[in-house]
Amino acid sequence: MKQKVKLYNVIFPFWLLIFLPSVWLIVLPGNLLIDFLVLFLFWRQQQVENKKALLMRSVWIVWIFGFLADLLGSLFLFLLQMLPLGEGFRDILADVSYNPFASFPAFLIVLLGIFVSAALIYLLNRFFSFRKLPLSDGMKKKTALVLAVFTAPYLFLLPTSLFYGGM
Repeated sequence: MKQKVKLYNVIFPFWLLIFLPSVWLIVLPGNLLIDFLVLFLFWRQQQVENKKALLMRSVWIVWIFGFLADLLGSLFLFLLQMLPLGEGFRDILADVSYNPFASFPAFLIVLLGIFVSAALIYLLNRFFSFRKLPLSDGMKKKTALVLAVFTAPYLFLLPTSLFYGGM
């Protein structure tokens, strides 16, 4: 007998954004604000000169690449759901989409999805967002790393079961 697996929601927040378009009004400016604050605070702590001008030149592309990286991390986790795997692994993947805290393997898989997004945030910012900025190579690397750590999509760990009842 085949077990039916319901995929209530693969990853938060992208599927939520599709089903509740009004959430975009919170998510878009919220992410922009977070990206701005991370850049501003890090560059202030590092005593970077002309941070206001640098922020205006880079925050928009950082913001766009952050969304792209989160989308690709979500896609990675979604594609895992499509693999033709055995019963036990399907149960783990159900936990990935419904409650990553239900099993240790599901938690690790979601952490891998977060790492994929964080690595993409680092690479995209390191090699594209800051390419034309008058910053040292070391500062570009540090800034990209700080963005990757502080803006990674930790909400992937948010159990969608909270939205659908039960845990």
